[in-house]
Amino acid sequence: MKVPHYQGLVVTPGALTATQSDKMRLLVVSFVIAFSAVLAGSVVIKTLVFQSESNNSFVELIPMKPLNLRAFTLCMRLATELKGEREVILFAYRTGNFDELNVWRELDGRLSFYLSGPGVFFDVPQISALETHLCFTWDSRSGAATVFMDGRKSLTKIYKKGHTIRPGGKVVIGQDPDAFLGDYDAKQSFVGEISDVNLWDTVLAASTIQDIYTGKRVARGNVFDWETIDLKINGQTWQPGDQPGSSCSGSGRRGDFKANASDLQLSPPVCYTMPLVLDAVWALWSIGAGIYDYFHTSAMEERIHTLENLLSIHQCVITALSAGFILLMMCWHRDILIHTAVHT
Repeated sequence: MKVPHYQGLVVTPGALTATQSDKMRLLVVSFVIAFSAVLAGSVVIKTLVFQSESNNSFVELIPMKPLNLRAFTLCMRLATELKGEREVILFAYRTGNFDELNVWRELDGRLSFYLSGPGVFFDVPQISALETHLCFTWDSRSGAATVFMDGRKSLTKIYKKGHTIRPGGKVVIGQDPDAFLGDYDAKQSFVGEISDVNLWDTVLAASTIQDIYTGKRVARGNVFDWETIDLKINGQTWQPGDQPGSSCSGSGRRGDFKANASDLQLSPPVCYTMPLVLDAVWALWSIGAGIYDYFHTSAMEERIHTLENLLSIHQCVITALSAGFILLMMCWHRDILIHTAVHT
């Protein structure tokens, strides 16, 4: 017997249809895909651009929790053309009287960080105009301190074992505050680009840091998360709507943004309205597509099930007709025998 086809699907007698759990699994997968697409589409990349030396342009980072740290991983992406014997501050966290966590490029090009006193130094390749991914790690229990440059780990040094970074201070990018949010030196200021600043209160595994460098999605910083961070850009008032080519108004920015347009910019301007609209459209489209697939698949399954029922009915009809035909043949054969006997 030929096996009928339906829109490219082969239907065999007794074929199994999708169960209700299969349908639910399909809908869940569609929802997860849609939700993941929303998350992926909602990422706004912010880059802080410090165009020239200054003693008044800096960005304050607002943490999600107090910096009461006995371990940390601090990562960032940066590029600078500053060369020669010049100190460059990369990250500064200061309380009232102490530099709790400062990260530097030293006069000789080494990288270092300081925890309320003398620092720890790493002789690594020079940072340059090409973007470099840096991660600094430290653990109070062991004193282990390392730096990762573009995913490659330095040797481990023992530094400030048993120390605790104290809360209650301010985190600044672009300047080194020798007093609490003040007393800046232009010759120590950062000039260049900084982005993707994330801080964790634990030491991340080397493999996780390598994943961050290569752009894989990992758990974001739980002290600073660059994707959702609040920034306070200090200087003369500057609204992103004033920048040529920007379609965002000042009220569309996240946080209290102020800047001197000649010294510091956010590149590209961070407009939150359009990404939110795109996210909403993409979410509706994705979820709608998932629902359509669900019902379309369900309708297909119903049609296949109907075909199977028709096949079962067809088999019953053929069986009945065959039985009737055999019965008819038996009756006809009996009549012939009776007719022959009578005439004989």
